[in-house]
Amino acid sequence: MYRFGLVLVFFLVSCAGRGGFAETPSETYETGYLVLVNANNAAPEVDAASLARVADYVWTLNSELLMNEVALVNLKEMFEAAAAAGYDGFRVTEGYRTYERQSELYEAAADKSFVAPPGYSEHQTGLAADISYDGVNIINSRQGAWLADNSYKYGYILRYPKNKEHITKMAYEPWHYRFVGQPHAVFCHDNDLTFEEYIDYLMKHKRLTAEADGVSYEVYYLTEGDFFGMPENYAYIASLDNTGGIIATVWVK
Repeated sequence: MYRFGLVLVFFLVSCAGRGGFAETPSETYETGYLVLVNANNAAPEVDAASLARVADYVWTLNSELLMNEVALVNLKEMFEAAAAAGYDGFRVTEGYRTYERQSELYEAAADKSFVAPPGYSEHQTGLAADISYDGVNIINSRQGAWLADNSYKYGYILRYPKNKEHITKMAYEPWHYRFVGQPHAVFCHDNDLTFEEYIDYLMKHKRLTAEADGVSYEVYYLTEGDFFGMPENYAYIASLDNTGGIIATVWVK
């Protein structure tokens, strides 16, 4: 998160040879929590050394599994809330995958509607988790229903929902959750939007307001040449969307 004590003015300019944008006067954006990865948008490269061990936060049978640390902190809170509600058997079965691992899974899959091709999988971002429940098939279960009904409170969205396959280009996967943070998860949940539809909404409207956990947010979609001013009592976090823009999430400090 970037915080500045003076009035901040964004000026987005092309990053030579990078195909992204830079912020003045700060640094170049690489990725972020709102990177869209699908059949049309390749996954950005992620340094595995920057990720955290899933086993240090939540239950998993794979001690080598990795994920983004912020995503894991929120996942831990979600699992703790689930346990308090009587569902203490959630665990992570898949997190970050290398290109090579994704390629192996894709080649071995008989039904490729459940597996993205290498280079185009959300698992390569470190922000996605496949979640199971001990001894229970999560599909059409009380445990799966709890997860679908509550994940947005912790910054997660059900990435490939039922009846939206024509949009996501992936089969319904009730176990696949993606961290996008707040207030984006709340907005997607309240408006029944897939991640693709959310990005499209931002592109069209350029701005939205939302509330999550008692905090009021303003979200801006910025493209090359856009200016954006922020008073000193506000904070923001920004993310590339992987389609050509930057999403700035702003709130009162």
